[in-house]
Amino acid sequence: PSSDMAEYCDQWSSKKQTNIWGTVPSVIEMQSEAGAAGTLHGLLLGGTLGSTFTASQGLLLMIPNLYKIVGELLPAVVHVAARTIATHALSIFGDHSDIYACRSTGIAMLASNSVQENADLSMIAHLAAIEASYPFMHFFDGFRTSHEFNKIQVPTADIAKKLLNQKAIEKFRNRALNPENPKCMALQKIRIHFSNTVKLRILT
Repeated sequence: PSSDMAEYCDQWSSKKQTNIWGTVPSVIEMQSEAGAAGTLHGLLLGGTLGSTFTASQGLLLMIPNLYKIVGELLPAVVHVAARTIATHALSIFGDHSDIYACRSTGIAMLASNSVQENADLSMIAHLAAIEASYPFMHFFDGFRTSHEFNKIQVPTADIAKKLLNQKAIEKFRNRALNPENPKCMALQKIRIHFSNTVKLRILT
C-alpha cells in the first residue's frame, strides 16, 4: 500500500523537480526493504538526509537497521502505510501489527488519521527528525488512508523553509563519517582506552 508514495517521488525526480534546497532528490529502488534500510542507514551516516516507504513484512525487514539508526541518533523518516503482518497467507487488510513490532527499537512515532493529517505530519516528521536529531516513523492505515482521494491543503516549500532548523542540519552534517575525519565507535573506544592508559602510567 505504500507503493504510490515512492512512485510519485520517482516521478517528481525524473521531471527534475527540486526540493527546498534547489536540488533534485535521488530515488533509489533496492531489491528488498532490508537493502533499503541499509542504504538509508549508510546515507545518514554520510551526512545525507533520507527517507523510505514501506509496510507490513517489509517493515519487519528494516527492524535490525532501525535499532542502529535510533542508537546513532540519525534523523531518518520512515513512512509506513500500516498493514497486517502476513502469517499463513498474504493479507491486504490494514492493522497496526507491523507498527507495534517496531516499538522496541525506540523510534519516535507519529500517526495520521486522514489525508490532510498525512500531508501535514509527513512534513512535520522530517522537520522533527532534523530538529531532534532522532528518527521518526510516520504511519497511517494502508489501503484506507494511503489510497483515499480527498481535497487537502498541501504544505508548501515556503512553510517548510520557515520551520526548518538549518543549524541542526549543519550539526548533523558536521558529525557525518568521511575519510578525512573518521568517527568510528571502535576508534573512539581505542582513543579513550589509550588516554586512560597514559593517565595511569603518569600516576604510577
